[in-house]
Amino acid sequence: MLERPKVRGKATVVVSLVVLVLAAISTLQNVTDLSRYQGSPISEGIHSIKNDTNLNATIQRETTKELTPPGQEPSKGTLSTPSNHSHWPTEPPTATSIACDPSPNQPLVKGISFPQYENASAYFSRDFPGDKNMMFPTHSFVMCRVHPVGKSHFPHVMQQLYGCYSYWQENLHDKSQLEKIPILQVPANMRGKLERNPFLTGFLQVMTKQLGVKVIVDDGRNQAEAIMEIYCNTTTTKSNQTFNPTTANFTFVPQDFDLSGGYILSHAKELNELVRELFYPSMTSMAFRETNDNICASNHAMSNENVGPRIGILNRKAFNGRFFSNAEDLEHSLRSVISSKNQSVSSSIQIYYFEDRSFQEQVEFFQGNDIILSPHGAQLTGVPFLANKACSQLLELFPKRYWIPSFFGSLARNAGVQYSYLYLSDNPPEGEQATSLRERVHARAQSLCPNPQEIVSVVLQLVNDWRQCCNTLKP
Repeated sequence: MLERPKVRGKATVVVSLVVLVLAAISTLQNVTDLSRYQGSPISEGIHSIKNDTNLNATIQRETTKELTPPGQEPSKGTLSTPSNHSHWPTEPPTATSIACDPSPNQPLVKGISFPQYENASAYFSRDFPGDKNMMFPTHSFVMCRVHPVGKSHFPHVMQQLYGCYSYWQENLHDKSQLEKIPILQVPANMRGKLERNPFLTGFLQVMTKQLGVKVIVDDGRNQAEAIMEIYCNTTTTKSNQTFNPTTANFTFVPQDFDLSGGYILSHAKELNELVRELFYPSMTSMAFRETNDNICASNHAMSNENVGPRIGILNRKAFNGRFFSNAEDLEHSLRSVISSKNQSVSSSIQIYYFEDRSFQEQVEFFQGNDIILSPHGAQLTGVPFLANKACSQLLELFPKRYWIPSFFGSLARNAGVQYSYLYLSDNPPEGEQATSLRERVHARAQSLCPNPQEIVSVVLQLVNDWRQCCNTLKP
């Protein structure tokens, strides 16, 4: 005879079900309650929503981490560079090289230009929908609207945000005596991406805290009301002026332009300065440059062979695909050859990973290196932060059948970074690109095994280019 289940077991099941239901309801409320942005540090209040302490904590955590070894107190206002980050993930617990047959490659391509993306001012010279000079008695607004792209993969979101940043910089400074207020409108369904992606979170904090950007979440409310709210919260001079909702159209929409293959960007040096002011407020611009900037100019690199560029190998973890499977071999080959040629006794050559790294850590990697080599991937979205120094260079590597140099190449060029690429195949890239979705997925997932001897030869060319560029700078 079967024993009847004990009542306590039924009660346990019921309690568990109740807990699950309550958790689901809580999650649903968090997703659907769009008013939870108000007061977040993204804009001293993304307008039209409630306070969100979780978002606040996320932004503060992801953008103010100090890069200090475990167990030590962070030192505020000091600049750390990748070379002294003993706790940085220079390699995972297992070896960073996997046995592989080195791939053939096409000749190095450098000095390439992308004219369709390189004149940011041209994007902003036309008349945009709406009233560009939407004026109150003391203020006018410079507005930009972004749209979700696919699953909002963050490099594609940044295509739009870099465009917005450039638009604000191009239009905030004119002869008008009115105070300009930059405004960003974001769709409600990008909320999760803003919370979870450290690069997006950090970039928006720079925009809101340093550039004064106000963020409006598109929750279906009349945008004129949200703009009026911004105006009332910005100035103590209250206005009885009526505001015609039809003039609330946003002036610049990056998605209206063909950004499928590249980036528009201007004012990259100013962007680096905004980051410095946020993360290192106690350091002057001169101290910042002397500490982590133009070593080639300050050390007369052309005449001093013991001073060389800082070289970073920016790799990806294997689970992300498109990683250097022989990264350790590349590092050892570069280190031994460059040292034997006495090219750079003082240079560092290390492997870095951005998985689980904060915005600040990613920025410091770019700002702390002069030459970076990396497989094509989202980790290159921060390449404008190489522009904190002159003569910096990016070498991007593409796997067979996957070749889009205009994407990060245009971003590097617009930032003032010298760009080169290698395509790993026997054949030129133009005639063998993946076309179907299945082929592209496979091509994107390939690991890369560049020939270490070829990489050494290419990097030595870039080191020589770096020295020649440095020789043109004033000490």
